Order: sequence, then C-alpha cells, then structure tokens
Amino acid sequence: MAWQRPGYALIAPLSAINTLVCLSLWAVDQPPLIWACLASAIGFGAVGSVLMRDLTLRTPIALSAALTPPAALFIAFWRDGGLDPHFGWGLAALFLAVALSSVLEQLHREDAGFKKHPGAGASYALGGLLSVALAPFLIFSGFWLGASMAIVALGIAVVHQRFDLALVKYGATAATALAVGLLVRPGFIEPGAVSSIPIWNAMTFGYLLAIAALFAGSRLFRNSKTERQAFEAGALILTFVLIALTIRHIAGEGSLHGPFSGMGEASAYAIAYFGMAASFAWRLSDKAWLFKLAEYVAAAIGTGAVLLALSYVGIGSVGGLPLINLLAAAFAMPALLIAAYGAGLRRADRPNEATLASCGAMLLGFIYVSLEVARAFGGQALQAFYGDFGWAYSPAWIGYAVALLVWGVYRRRRAPRYASLAILLAALAKVFLIDMAALEGAARAGSFIGLGAALIGVALFYQRFLFAPQTKSEPDPAPS
Repeated sequence: MAWQRPGYALIAPLSAINTLVCLSLWAVDQPPLIWACLASAIGFGAVGSVLMRDLTLRTPIALSAALTPPAALFIAFWRDGGLDPHFGWGLAALFLAVALSSVLEQLHREDAGFKKHPGAGASYALGGLLSVALAPFLIFSGFWLGASMAIVALGIAVVHQRFDLALVKYGATAATALAVGLLVRPGFIEPGAVSSIPIWNAMTFGYLLAIAALFAGSRLFRNSKTERQAFEAGALILTFVLIALTIRHIAGEGSLHGPFSGMGEASAYAIAYFGMAASFAWRLSDKAWLFKLAEYVAAAIGTGAVLLALSYVGIGSVGGLPLINLLAAAFAMPALLIAAYGAGLRRADRPNEATLASCGAMLLGFIYVSLEVARAFGGQALQAFYGDFGWAYSPAWIGYAVALLVWGVYRRRRAPRYASLAILLAALAKVFLIDMAALEGAARAGSFIGLGAALIGVALFYQRFLFAPQTKSEPDPAPS
C-alpha cells in the first residue's frame, strides 16, 4: 500500500511494530515461533529494501526494513534460549549487519552523502549498528562481552570514516561507553574464570584487545574532538582497571578474590599509579584536559595506596634486609616517583603543582627514613617505634636534611632547602630536649658545646645558601 500510495507510508512502521509485539507475546513454542521471526525479518528487510528504491518518501519504509530484522532476530534468540550465549545466533547477527551495510553502501553510491534521502541512510546505519552490537551479546558473556563491544566501537569508527553520518558517530560513542561499562561493572569476572597464571591469561588478553581497539578508534576520529576524547577516555579507564586487576590477581596468588596482601599489595598500587602520573606529566602534559584528568586520578589513587600501606605499618614483617624490604617498596620508591612527577610538572610549566608534588615526595622520604630506623632497631614487624634506640632518629633525620640541602643547592631549588631546614631544626630540638636529657656532668657540657658549634655552622651555611637574596643567576630551571 505504501509503495502504491505515498500517503500510506506510515502503515509500514506500524505493521512492523505490531508484528514485533505479536512475536514477543506468541505463546507457541519453537520452532514455529523461530520461523515466524525469521520470516518477519526477511520480509520486512528484503521486501522493504526493494520497494523503497522506487519511492520519493523513503524514510518510513527504510525504518521498517532496517530496524525490524535485528529486533526480530533478538526476539527469536530471547524466546529460543532465554538469553544464553549461542554462536549460531551471533553469526546470524553478523550476517544481518553485512546485509544492511551492503544496502547502505548501495544507497551511498546512488546518493553520495545521502543528501536526497538522509533518513534512509540513517535508518540503515542504525540497523547495521544494532546488528553488529547485537552479535557480541548473542555470543559472549563476562569480560569477553565488553572486549567484543570495544571491537564493535572500532568497527563503527571505520564505518563512520566511509559514510560520515552523524548517527554513526553517536553510535561509536555509545558503543565505547557500553564497552567500558561492561568491563568495569562489579562482579563482571566470575571466580575461576581467569587462569591462575599471572599476566599471561585471558583477562589480560581481553583487556589489552579492548584498549587497543579503543586507541585505534581514537586515531580514526582524530578530526572529531568529542569522539576522539571518548575513545581515549575509554582506553585510559580500561588501562587503570587492568593495572589494578593484574596487581590483585598476582597478590591474590592467582585469584581476584583472594585475601588482601597488606603493605605489599598497597605498595604495588602506589608504584604503578604514581608511575602513570609521572609518565602523563612528562609525555602528555601538552595534550588535552583528558590526560591531565587521568594524571590527577592516577596521583589520587597512588596517594590512597600510600595511606593504605601506612595503615599496615606494625602489622606483619617488612623484611630483615636494610633498604631492600617492603618499606622501600611502599614509601621510598613512591617518593622517587612523586619527585619525578614533580619534575615533569615543572617541565610543563605548572610550578604550583610541582611544588606540591615535591613536598609530598620529601614528606614520604622522611616517613621512610623514620620507619627504616624503627625497623633496624625495633624489629622486622616494627614492634616498637621508640625506646632505647630513640637517639637513632636524630642522626637519620640530620642525614636526610643534609641530603635535601645538597640536592636543593645542586638543583637550585628552594623547596628542598626549606624542608631541609625544617627537618634539621626538628632534629636539633630533639637532641637538645630529649637525647641530651639522659646525659650528666662533663658529657652534657661537652654535648652543649658541640651542639652550639653545630648550630653556628648551620646558621652560617643556611644564611649562605637559603636566605641569600634571590638573584637572576639563581632561577628555577627545568631539569635536563
């Protein structure tokens, strides 16, 4: 009727809706229902595509011909297996996507850019997108479903390069969001679904496949800022999640659901995410706001991991070797990475953030030096933080202050010099008020004399290198 009289064009989509509702409510069991679904899909798709070519008003019939087949296919799959994955149905969805794409290609040849019939082109593009997105749902489950959806997003980006339809562009963004949502949702990996072998397992492969697909998609959208950033954001989020899952898998001894490993696991998170933040600051600081946001998120996660590691101080052994133990992994290495992060920020001309990162690195270094003293004298489990060995903190703090001072003078940085002065004054105050209180007689007198001489020397030294007037010859250059 619509083919004979254009005024009847709306009968086609109304017929399609009525057919799909009847298929959904059909009480007859398979196989009659399945054959009815397939017949409806072929009828609306094939007949509608043929009749539409002779019409001036194509959009209503194009909608019916392009959208009814994937809907009927989904109803058949749903009524047949109860949404359980089935390769045969997925293969049918891929075949349908190819068929609809071939019609779209033919329409594009007849009407380049879809200037005469934009609605018809958009209808077949939408039908193809639904079909290609339907295929993973019919085949996969778990994290493979999310990985396959990322590949779908890449395929949609390729289609956009060919047809340049706005609807296809939005479909790529939606597929990206769906892929990320599927891969980060709680409980998406069932216990026992991942091999106990670390790194070399299906989970790592699936995530790397999704990350690579989204990154490749971002390259295809290099001239479209919003879509490019959506793909890049998806790849970054999945990278963050993969790192966390890999650490959890290793710490859980081959299981994502194993017990938390305390300071060791927390230190791994801190090293990984502070390393990411430093990498972003050094290599991607001139890019879009998205990478700065990723940098901030990585730094925030790393900070949380350090605080988590700090909460495990005094719980369990940290190792018996000096400098090579859990304390180094949890505090010394993150401190170095934060310092590198600050250097990257300074290189990117972000001085305030660089100063904040440098202060965090120096504070973490101070915590590490103090805990290393407690480990050396209080035992591997840090049973005691102060006692007969309380004096040992003073030389350790003074040594750390001297190291900061030397670094600040060498690199011409004011922040390390001020931090050095603060730590040195704290150490000297401890020596004067606490350590020397246990001395008597000549020993106390000699200690006072030595301390006074040391204070005079410190005052002269800091006056020369810290409180001297700032000159043009002492800038704060970026590190080479």
